[in-house]
Amino acid sequence: MRRDVLKGDFRSNASLGAKVSEYKLSDEEIKICLDAHKAVNGVYTAVDLIRSGKDSFVLEVNSSPGTSGIEKATGKNLMGELLDYFMDRDNWRWVAHEIGRNERIEIKGVGDVVANFDTGNSARCIIHADEWDIKGKEVIWKSYGKTYKHKLVKMGKWERGALNAQVIERPIVSFDIHFNGKLYKDVMFALDDRTEKTTKCLMNQDFMIRAKVMVNPARKFVVTESYEDFDIFDDGKSEKERK
Repeated sequence: MRRDVLKGDFRSNASLGAKVSEYKLSDEEIKICLDAHKAVNGVYTAVDLIRSGKDSFVLEVNSSPGTSGIEKATGKNLMGELLDYFMDRDNWRWVAHEIGRNERIEIKGVGDVVANFDTGNSARCIIHADEWDIKGKEVIWKSYGKTYKHKLVKMGKWERGALNAQVIERPIVSFDIHFNGKLYKDVMFALDDRTEKTTKCLMNQDFMIRAKVMVNPARKFVVTESYEDFDIFDDGKSEKERK
């Protein structure tokens, strides 16, 4: 909104009786307001701009603004819109919990596995399988001498490799996962031969968002126990060799 300076005063507060009217912000002014809001880590703020010629300057950022003036200027029920927004849990910003780049997860029907939480993995979760066989709507797969059977969700295709990338196709299965005291149902995994890879289980960004965690790449096993006593994919290597 636009606020006119009070006669005989330098202030333009609507609460003091200043005239208010609706004002359409330019793209530049919108960016300035959002940058100011972010600079104070704002949740609900009002940014006061002043104009000097063609330039805009931030006068202040108010973290507890009133709404009577701007509702009068715009004719909108802004407080009602604000409450509707905050009551919708899809809009909530959860505080992420710190974890290590490696943590232990328990996969129902499989067991305890050390997973690498890869913040660069925007694709799919992956788990190691020495081999697999599709029989109807089921996948029978083997890993380190153990055999498992799961429902086939679909066959997934993606490119592997940066140069001369090849399209590969792998079975996608669904697991229920216990991690850090919580159960996460229907987490999709691709089965893939990771014999040549250090990590046998790779978690993706979608699961990290779902679990509300952020990864500290300098640490391992922040919220779970070390793999030495639990990893069913233990390949016999020492911790030093794994590093």
